Amino acid sequence: SADEAMRLKMVQLQSVLSRQQDLIDSQQERLIALEAAEPLIDAARPRRMQTDAFPPSIHGTAVAGRRAYTDVESIGGAMTIAWTLLCGMLVMFMQVGFAMLGVGYSRTKGMAHTLTKHLVHMCVTAIAWLCIGWAFAYGGPYRIANGRVFKKYLVGIEEFATIGLFSVPAHGLVEPTAKIATWFFHWSTCSLVAAIVNAGTLERMSYWAYGIVSFLVTGVIYPVVVASIWGGGWLSEINDMGVVDFAGSGVIHICGGAIAVVGLLVAEPRAGRWENPEHFVPHSLPLVVFGTVITWFGWYGLNCGMTGQMASIADGFTAAQVAMNSTIAAASGGLVALFLNFVVNFVVVFDLFSLCKGIIAGFVSISGACSNVTCMSSMVVGGLGGVFYVLTATLLRRRKVDDPVDVVAVHLVPGIWGVLCASLFNWHLDSGLYLRPLGWACAADANGCRSGAWVEVLWANSLAVAFVMGWSAFMAALVFFPLKFLGQLRGFERYDVDYVPHLDVSDGLSSAGSGIKPTLHEI
Repeated sequence: SADEAMRLKMVQLQSVLSRQQDLIDSQQERLIALEAAEPLIDAARPRRMQTDAFPPSIHGTAVAGRRAYTDVESIGGAMTIAWTLLCGMLVMFMQVGFAMLGVGYSRTKGMAHTLTKHLVHMCVTAIAWLCIGWAFAYGGPYRIANGRVFKKYLVGIEEFATIGLFSVPAHGLVEPTAKIATWFFHWSTCSLVAAIVNAGTLERMSYWAYGIVSFLVTGVIYPVVVASIWGGGWLSEINDMGVVDFAGSGVIHICGGAIAVVGLLVAEPRAGRWENPEHFVPHSLPLVVFGTVITWFGWYGLNCGMTGQMASIADGFTAAQVAMNSTIAAASGGLVALFLNFVVNFVVVFDLFSLCKGIIAGFVSISGACSNVTCMSSMVVGGLGGVFYVLTATLLRRRKVDDPVDVVAVHLVPGIWGVLCASLFNWHLDSGLYLRPLGWACAADANGCRSGAWVEVLWANSLAVAFVMGWSAFMAALVFFPLKFLGQLRGFERYDVDYVPHLDVSDGLSSAGSGIKPTLHEI
């Protein structure tokens, strides 16, 4: 009957409950026994606990109070350091590409001058970055606010001249820090700013003037920009995300472009540039092409290296995404520039120079947003960068602005576009997530990340564009005008063409020259 079935079910249930109660009682007895034995267990562990509490050292247990790095620490740290160094070397290799571009776009008689200046700025920037640049950009002190780390002052005032890159604990043996690899990577990026300035003032400045400019650019002007955006400065705390400029559309290219445009305007056009334009045709198309390809290759180190580490699969995915977006943007920028120049300037053949410059403009455009956009968006970003290059270069030529490598059209204008793209094309537009060199960030409220943050990022990035342009141009004017007064912005024109090696007089200049050799202070 139904009552009998119900009674059997109740008996079964009581049996199950009884077994569960026995199990609970057994577990409770074990717990009591473990609690009673805990002091004995702790007494058996002190040596291991204390050893783990020791800081790691490259000297291992040979130093009292230190321990060797664990396998996890060694592998993760070595991967990140190797990644950072490799990317820095690729960025360093970009200098070869920039040198080829500068020589290719100059006249034959300007080769020695251009190459010498290039080596000068590589040496000078290393010393400037070592002595003061790194400290201003990434030195402390720092403070913590709302769970985020910011600079205590506008710029850093610590770690001048390697102080802080190494530590000397109580045992007296030098302990290197991971900052050494970071220093190397960011020196390679800061030297690019000097290379941009060199390109903008091609065949004009004396060596002495350019050495001074390179030191001040990479020791003072550029580090202040870095400190404000990448170094936890004031632009980092104007909203929940700060400024989103992943790989330097603004930090590197607007800064370098703004300094270069002041330099080329203050120095004025090269003598005879617009009276005899046929004498100023770039002398080596192969060098321009090779320089573009090498710069393309090195740009992967610049953009991918901004991940800052390679310690997890997430870092690998980010680097791969950045590389793919950079490739697509460069390709679209080059093709758009090639075809648009064909239309705008009514040329009868496709211009290879426009293709090369369009590729660079595409890279500049995508650098700020390369970690935050889809591949299709990167094609649009790079393509429009090519458009801005062609239109800007055409306008400047018609206004008779002597910009031999089109620095304004290739770096400054696409750089502005790239910074704005970081907010306009963000692929996490709904969630408000942005990936920066400082890590992921979003506009948050009580419910977590909120949508609509792109407006705040657009405002912050627009402010960053204005600041970088204003600061860079103002400081550049303070540097270039005194040099012009001293007659050092036209040092190249004092050369006798016979003096320069590998002279080719096909540019229409007389090989006889003036007969006056340059003196030391004129060079």
